[in-house]
Amino acid sequence: MRLGYEAFEILDFGAAKVVFEDLAARFADVEAEGAEGCEVAERWQEVFLQAEGLEPRERASQLWTALENDPIGPGEARTSLRIGVAGFLVDLLTQHGIDFVPPDLSIGRLHLESGRLVEARSWVEAALDRKPEDIRLQRFYGDVLWASDLRLKARERYAYILLMDPDATPLEGLPDSALAGVISAHGREMAPVYGWLARVLPLVDDPGFPDTVAVRATRVLGAAEDARRNRRHSEMVDIRTRLKEDLPEIFDAYMQRLGIGGRL
Repeated sequence: MRLGYEAFEILDFGAAKVVFEDLAARFADVEAEGAEGCEVAERWQEVFLQAEGLEPRERASQLWTALENDPIGPGEARTSLRIGVAGFLVDLLTQHGIDFVPPDLSIGRLHLESGRLVEARSWVEAALDRKPEDIRLQRFYGDVLWASDLRLKARERYAYILLMDPDATPLEGLPDSALAGVISAHGREMAPVYGWLARVLPLVDDPGFPDTVAVRATRVLGAAEDARRNRRHSEMVDIRTRLKEDLPEIFDAYMQRLGIGGRL
């Protein structure tokens, strides 16, 4: 099977079909997998034929849409196909000086899809230098960090965008399943608060954050934690008292996180 998957990675669908047909004919235990490989090879030969001659942006968009909608299930065949198509699209867009094709196809996304994490991070960091306020870029940066196993940094980025503009934060395909669960339970607006209380997200702050309940709550929690860690007992009690009066549900959850019940 590996030879067939390697053929997908270089988009040699004819060679892939030969490999999968041979395996399906010779080995009964891989017949279904071989048949699927043949179907994928035939389907993608046709996809590329249909995209030939199109203007580069249109060709890239058509191939990307086909990749996103391809019915192949998760597994090595899907991974190899995505690596191959993403690599082809990087070369196509680079050759024609195209950095982005609406609505969501970018060189950075393609680098991530093809496993080129260093290149993906370089691309998104340069893009953020130009557009630091772009929430979609910030979300993508978090995804790149997550794929690079920089989970804390990724969660800092997710917390930042959810506090900065929760309604504009894209949630489709979020790789952090624990955060996705918090959002499902508490909504995107309060996810940074309950994400911290659940030990999923870190507390983050920025002077540019809007004045929302979530931002106020995270700042109060941050101040309470600072006072607790530095043993400023009187200040800590004052902060907790205000939290209990203003946001009693969050106060209760905070006390549970500390394991001290309702005591101040």
